[in-house]
Parts: sequence; structure tokens; C-alpha cells
Amino acid sequence: MQLLYLGCMLYNRNSMGCLRVLACCAVVVLHVAAPYIYVFGEISPFGWHFANLLDSATRWCVPVFVMISGALNINPKNKDAVAYLRRRMGRLLPVIVFWAAFYSLYSYFYYGSPAGWEALWGNLLSGTPYFHLYFLFLIAGLYIFTPFIAEAVYDMPTPSVALLVGICLSFSVLAAFFGLKLNVFSWFIPYIGYYILGYLLVRLSIPRTFALSLFIGTIIFTTVATWIMVKTLGPDGHWGLYFYSYLSPNVVFMSIAIFTLVMPLEFYDRYDLISRLSALTLGVYILHPIVLDQCVAILAGFDLETGNALIDISTRIFWTLATTFLLVALGVRIPWAKKILA
Repeated sequence: MQLLYLGCMLYNRNSMGCLRVLACCAVVVLHVAAPYIYVFGEISPFGWHFANLLDSATRWCVPVFVMISGALNINPKNKDAVAYLRRRMGRLLPVIVFWAAFYSLYSYFYYGSPAGWEALWGNLLSGTPYFHLYFLFLIAGLYIFTPFIAEAVYDMPTPSVALLVGICLSFSVLAAFFGLKLNVFSWFIPYIGYYILGYLLVRLSIPRTFALSLFIGTIIFTTVATWIMVKTLGPDGHWGLYFYSYLSPNVVFMSIAIFTLVMPLEFYDRYDLISRLSALTLGVYILHPIVLDQCVAILAGFDLETGNALIDISTRIFWTLATTFLLVALGVRIPWAKKILA
């Protein structure tokens, strides 16, 4: 088992960093493309299908973030609950508190969202002080239970771990199918399967040709199935965008495929670059919605929107990613800012 642990640390230095950067970029692509999905029939068919393809092809981003955390955190060093939680939660809690307050204010002043303690409390209880911040509560929940998961799973035979993952993900997929409702205390529960899956996959050997076929196949399926569902039911409601769900079967297999494709790769000659970019991904994830808002406003204000979805989406993606990575890279040089960005 110690040999496997050393192997996992090797992945940490190379492919895990690359996966984290890719997942971070995929989140931005997804959020840039998402608004176009809700105007089906109001924009050109080409524009909508292009946005749908991008959205469908990046749905693995959040599951892969969770899988990376599982691969790196489920290890014997983290069985000491007190030491682990002091280290992890000591870093994460200030991030949650600061950005929950910041985005509550941003939402009120920029979008005119309801103010007052009742609205703030409701958003906090739902785990969504802003639409993307649920992930911080999700990760916090997984961190809290990591020592117990590590204790239970680390010495478990691989087939037993695979069975456990299958059971956890099956329950999560079924719960999502029937309209799972989550709050600040439960966001992490459906993702326990993904968390343990990351630990499992670094110990399995899946043919990369199979993983590539699975990845392409699930993207095609998600793209086509979403088009059919939206055309039939519209983009609103539970079913229209069901296949976008992070807990839909197609996204589960898509996530396994991309994780398996990237994990064995070696990036020794690019280690420094990947390591530096990887260290910025939390800040980029947190900050990118504001940058995207301002990017859209500036492009519209200077009449730089072309009306061509291919050009406009690509422009927003480029400027949002470039600006956010730059801002976070500058921010982490400031000691107090680094505590809430990295």
C-alpha cells in the first residue's frame, strides 16, 4: 500500500496539477456558454449548438475537482482527524467566510438581489451565497469526513472500494434523477462517491483508448440528448437540462474518462508552469464570475459584441481566463489576499 501512496504523490506533482488547471478552465468555459443555452430559439441554431457542445464537453469539471481531492487526500497521513482538520479547515474557513460575505454584497449592489438578514441567511443555508460558491461548502463537508473515509477505505481491497464507489454513485444518480434538494449541510453527500472514485482510479489501469472512446462518446451523447430534451421540454425545469447534471450517468462516465486520460501523463518538462497555474485555480474559480460580468459589460459597452456566438463566446472565454489568472497571480503576492485566494 505504501508503494501505491508514493505513486499517488507522483501524480500529485504532475498530472493532478494538469487536471486541476484543465478543470478550472472548463468551469469558465461552461459558465460563459451557459447563458446561451437558455435562449433556445432566440439565437441562431448554430450559435445555440455551439454553446451546447461547449457546455456538454465541460460537464466533467466539478466531478474531476472532487476526484482530484479524493486522490490526494485519502491517504494514511490524514487519518489523524484533529491534525488534518486543523490544517485544512484552518485554510478553508476564512475563504468561505470572506467570499460568502463579499458575494452577498456584490449580488446586492450589482444585481439588486434582496438584502437583509433573512435573504442572507436563506442563501447561506442553501449553500449558495452566490451560484458557484456551493463548491466551497461541498469541499468543506468532504474534508470534515476525510479522516474517517481514509480510515475505512485505505486498507480496503480494490474490488471492495470499487463496489463502494458504485453503490455511492448509484444512490447519488438516483437521488439527482428524482430531484435531489441540497443545502449547506448536505452538498457534499452526493459527491462522496466521486471523492472515493478519485482515490480508486489512481490504483486502476484503464486502457486509454477505451477512455478516449468513452470521453468522445459521452460528449456526443450529452450534446445530442440535451438538444432533444431542450427542443421538447425547453431549457427550464428539471428535465430540460437533466443531462448537464453532475450526477447524471453520462457525466459520471465522462468524468471517469477524462480523469483516466490525463492521469498517466507525465509533465516533467512543464512541471513549473503547471505547478504555478495549479496554485491559482482556487482563486480563479472564486473570482471568475465577477470578471466574466465585467467582460460582458465592457464588450457590450464598447459595442464589441458581434452577434456571432462562435466569436462572442470565444472572446469572453479568452478574456475571462486571461484576466482572472492575471488578477489572481498578482493577488497571491499580497500576504492577506493569498489567504483568501490560494
